[in-house]
Amino acid sequence: MPSPCLPELRRICVLDDGRAKAIFSDNTIIVTNSTGSAFIIRTQDGHLMRQVSEYALTRHCPLLAAVLEFRNMHVDLPCFCKPLARVLRSGFTLGYVIRDATWPTPSHAIAEGLAQVQPDGKVALSSEDGVAQIVLHRHQRRFAVCYPLLVAERPQEGQYEYVWQTQVFSVASHPPRWRPAVLVALFVADQLRRRIPSPFPGSGQPTSLTQMTPDPGWLGDLNAGAHPSERALLCSTDAEGVASGSAAPADRRSALPSADDSVRSTLTEQIRTDNWWVDPSLSFMPPDDVLVFEWTPHATYQFLPEENEVEVWVHADESCMVSKRGGRFLEHFKDAGESGSQLYAASSVPEAVWSRDQTYRYPLGALATHALKVRAHNTTLTAAKAARAPAVLKDSSVIGPDKVTCDASGDDLFAVMSTTIIEERGVPGYGQFTAYEDGRVRVCFKDRTILHMSASQSHCKVLLPDGKAVVVAVANPVGVELYVETALEFVHWAFRTPEERAEELCIQARVHAELVNSQRMARVCEYSAKGTMPIARAQPESLAGVCTVSDTVADRRSIVEKLLNENARLLQKLCEDV
Repeated sequence: MPSPCLPELRRICVLDDGRAKAIFSDNTIIVTNSTGSAFIIRTQDGHLMRQVSEYALTRHCPLLAAVLEFRNMHVDLPCFCKPLARVLRSGFTLGYVIRDATWPTPSHAIAEGLAQVQPDGKVALSSEDGVAQIVLHRHQRRFAVCYPLLVAERPQEGQYEYVWQTQVFSVASHPPRWRPAVLVALFVADQLRRRIPSPFPGSGQPTSLTQMTPDPGWLGDLNAGAHPSERALLCSTDAEGVASGSAAPADRRSALPSADDSVRSTLTEQIRTDNWWVDPSLSFMPPDDVLVFEWTPHATYQFLPEENEVEVWVHADESCMVSKRGGRFLEHFKDAGESGSQLYAASSVPEAVWSRDQTYRYPLGALATHALKVRAHNTTLTAAKAARAPAVLKDSSVIGPDKVTCDASGDDLFAVMSTTIIEERGVPGYGQFTAYEDGRVRVCFKDRTILHMSASQSHCKVLLPDGKAVVVAVANPVGVELYVETALEFVHWAFRTPEERAEELCIQARVHAELVNSQRMARVCEYSAKGTMPIARAQPESLAGVCTVSDTVADRRSIVEKLLNENARLLQKLCEDV
């Protein structure tokens, strides 16, 4: 029998601690723990199941493998399990352990042909021992590294099992283990741009960078801002560790991660199943955590904590867009060099631009709006955590001036990134509700109170009827609870897709139908017990609001439970009469 069609992946979020959440087209949700060794799946009918990744149910393996494959590409320590092994099928066995990869010096890489230019303009650099390779993108903002990942070992038998693992990071923010490789790749790529007129040779084959020497001027500029160990890496010659038989210095080695590092972690970690974690909405942000990576069908977003900026990797043409100067500008990179980028003000990003090969247009404005929303969310959380941290952690003399996190100002917190209205409703008795494309919400209540919710939906500015203005966190809206709760109900509805709204209405309709059936059964039982026709009754006030979004599941269950108890009482009375 043909296998059923799998739902399409619609969104993946990876948080700063390694946890991941994925949403599929049928509203199935998978949430992993910080190491990927366990997960919770919420099926399309609302059931929750916690499982160990290694022993996941067969019907859930393809979805779990898709989530772990993306997570492993963007975290320092990958997770490996049987469902992922069935998909990758790239395993091999060796009789020895590969513990690290040794990267060449720039001069050695150029002289020995370890660096190559690919037909699409990317630069590939292989390690001296041939166990790993790094590929630098043509716009030099992103790189991919491929290496053997140790997944199982049997030392008694002398067998070690590996799979090829590929990871993708930003040049501006990546694990420290890949720093030596990135430095050499950037150096070689710069030399290529200076010495070779065209990166696309007529033969279409990769070009080896032989018979090239580093530019002393550029090397001096790079050394001026490099760490002492990095200067030694770039300035070392073949005689300093490249000669045959000599050991490479430690600053040119990258210790390779092992899948066992994540498996050893405990499986008792609690996976959250409240609020955002099991919400199938595609626009909400995690309320208490920094979002490091986000994948959508159109682009991948990475937050750069060192700079408090966001990079967008556009899937359409592999270009890169980066926020600048606190989100006030965005620079769009298509190729290397100054001529290959465009700088836009945050409010003036074009709605659509041509792809790199000038064959189609894609919505750059929408990608920029979402990138600024991700940045606003993360910077707000970072500032809030810094404000709650002990004073000693904010002292620049203790942690260094580069690590001090500045609090987000009120203007940045409630900054306007888009004025496009996606939902507007006037609710009698409450007021006027407006939701904007960048995530902001504005509510004008009937009593003249005005509420502004930030784009990250983490804070609210409330202007009270007496003229006082207060700023509160959504998680703790002291003094304005009713206003914030009402606004959150609108947010819950406004930022949902039509499919999600239809599903919500369908659930409400099913609950209402169940209650009506229970009422009818109660009347039938009453007729059987008393022998009199039941009179028509109006719907009880306690059931009048069952179908509203604001009712909780506990209220609905209590109502159903009362009706079932009444049915049982009438049936017992009927049996006694008989």
